[in-house]
Amino acid sequence: MRAEPTTPGSPAAVVVQALRRVHPVRRGGLRRPRATGPVVALDGVDVTVRAGEVVALCGPNGAGKTSLLDCVTGARRPDGGTVRVLGADPHRAGPDVRARTGVVLADLGLPLAARAGEVLRHHAALHRDPRPTGALLDALGLGGLAGRGLRRLSSGERQRLAVACALVGRPDVLVMDEPTAALDPEGRRAVLDLVAAAAAGGTAVLWSSHTLADVERAADRVVVLHEGRVLADGAPGEVTGEEVVRFEAPPGAATDALLAALGPGAVLAEPRPGCFELRGAVDPADLVSIASWQAGHGARGGIAVGRPSLEELVLRLGDERRRAGGPAAVRRAS
Repeated sequence: MRAEPTTPGSPAAVVVQALRRVHPVRRGGLRRPRATGPVVALDGVDVTVRAGEVVALCGPNGAGKTSLLDCVTGARRPDGGTVRVLGADPHRAGPDVRARTGVVLADLGLPLAARAGEVLRHHAALHRDPRPTGALLDALGLGGLAGRGLRRLSSGERQRLAVACALVGRPDVLVMDEPTAALDPEGRRAVLDLVAAAAAGGTAVLWSSHTLADVERAADRVVVLHEGRVLADGAPGEVTGEEVVRFEAPPGAATDALLAALGPGAVLAEPRPGCFELRGAVDPADLVSIASWQAGHGARGGIAVGRPSLEELVLRLGDERRRAGGPAAVRRAS
């Protein structure tokens, strides 16, 4: 996590309000496809990213993350709502606004016939005050590969080069779709360090990721999307909610005595056979009660106390919405 997160008074660099995006579904052959009905990719999404803030989009496949990024970069028009990047509509923005926006998309779009150093120098030449290309390649572990053709680079090396191209112009806004997906641990750390440095310099960062450990480390805020709606929005450590006590016992063990000892407000569940979870306010006396109950049931497993991970949050919120059978309220950290 960055040491100096953005302050609430920082100017808003990206403002998304009531965003709606609908995709037509087409079936049939390539020559004569036929429309079968629309799919709502985004349904009233609000997201704001301030200067110097790192905001991560999380959620399962099909949640609407890429559709949101496409609208923010101007690659797609919204079907409703508004998007403003540096005060302008990104779909109609002029070259000044586009030059201040760095983009890393899933389809990297890099010319495979060119060499890595040539590609980065070309991107640098498009900006008035680019970063030194050699230092940027070194920071991403690509210093020795500047003369190598992109066809000979691994997918992870191409991914790092795409990040370098997005950062070389010192952007005010950085938009990235799964920037660490193909990277090894060393490459992920290098990318996240550069993103943190850019944010410390005032860059607003909006990125999507399935690598939730990276999000917990690097993001100031996380926005959880599911079926085109925002289910949670807040700091990673806040949106995951209250602490959880996890402990083991024989599957299906009776918990009436334990619940009585824990007192009112305790929420006890067995999400997997033999694996129990206690949610709610926890004090040391509760841990003693759990240990005593375990001993009475011949359990030898330990007791772990901690907040749920972002992965657990994403799965749980999705399950809650499916059970509810309708839109879920936005959960925002206080």
